[in-house]
Amino acid sequence: LEIDERPIAAASLGQAHRARRKSDGLELVVKIQYPGVADAIDSDVKTIVRLLWLSKMVPRELSMDPVIAEVRDMLRREVDYEHEARATQTFADRLAGDPRFAVPTVLPEYSGPGVLTMTYEQGEPLRSQRVLSLPHAQRSRLGQSFIWLFLNEFFDWKMVQTDPHFGNYRVRFHDDGPPQLVLLDFGAIRDFDNDVLGPGREMIRASFYHDTDRLIRALNALDFLARNAPRKLLEEFSELCFEAVEVLQDPDRYPPPASVLNENGEYCWGKSNLPNRIMNRAGRNALSVHFDVPPKEFIFLARKLLGAYTFLHVIESEVRGNTILEPFIHMQEEDDIALVDQKTISP
Repeated sequence: LEIDERPIAAASLGQAHRARRKSDGLELVVKIQYPGVADAIDSDVKTIVRLLWLSKMVPRELSMDPVIAEVRDMLRREVDYEHEARATQTFADRLAGDPRFAVPTVLPEYSGPGVLTMTYEQGEPLRSQRVLSLPHAQRSRLGQSFIWLFLNEFFDWKMVQTDPHFGNYRVRFHDDGPPQLVLLDFGAIRDFDNDVLGPGREMIRASFYHDTDRLIRALNALDFLARNAPRKLLEEFSELCFEAVEVLQDPDRYPPPASVLNENGEYCWGKSNLPNRIMNRAGRNALSVHFDVPPKEFIFLARKLLGAYTFLHVIESEVRGNTILEPFIHMQEEDDIALVDQKTISP
């Protein structure tokens, strides 16, 4: 390989370089881990915890073990280039032939525990003027593709890209077709089991159908709530969840604010302040003594959903979300209901 020594991207754990394979000119990216980073994770995490205690930002009686374990696991995944290579190849295989997406191809002969080599995938940043100046129909198509991908990860694949950072996406332009969404950096891919995804999917279904009792059962299955929580609080939290999925609702059954719908019944993300509304209501509900800290896996999923909302807002997509959700909503539904019943019905 011919490798450009100047990095095209750098972060705290490694950096990426453009490269070219001499035999055929194939353009590549070589991602190189900083020496010693993986070995330093345990000691660095312990140092951070000691600093938090010394600064009195965290009370000593609060157990930091779950937080420490999660931070350590997250960092280990970020430096596990072999896992990232497998995840990248899995997404490449699943999206092969789909013209909406482009995924790098991993070259295993140039990869290893501390080096990951992939094809270079050309594209423009999401916030670039060229992307933001795309015709409305093409920006909406990109938004539809993003939602479809998230729902596939959540309902079908059980593998979720939990880092919705805009640097992980590009838009590729074509002279003879619509632009593609380029997917980059699969180090934050997480495999989830049905113990989390089942109740999570039930939360989406219950919110989609505005079914308060069904939603409460799903929340209890995730240990979100104390079992003696007042009904009024549960109904208020349910309203928050119903509002949170307004972009995925059938606007004829559950219309959102008229200001965010166009003449075709499509949700106009550029005009929506939904993330702010959700955060404000969630903040008020989170103060209740009846709420518990949700499972860490659910926090990752919520972060991805908020990232999807931000993506659509920035590119000002106009999407009728229910037409994207409806093909997914009944996937594994009977199994999910049975799992929620098992977790919530006392023996």
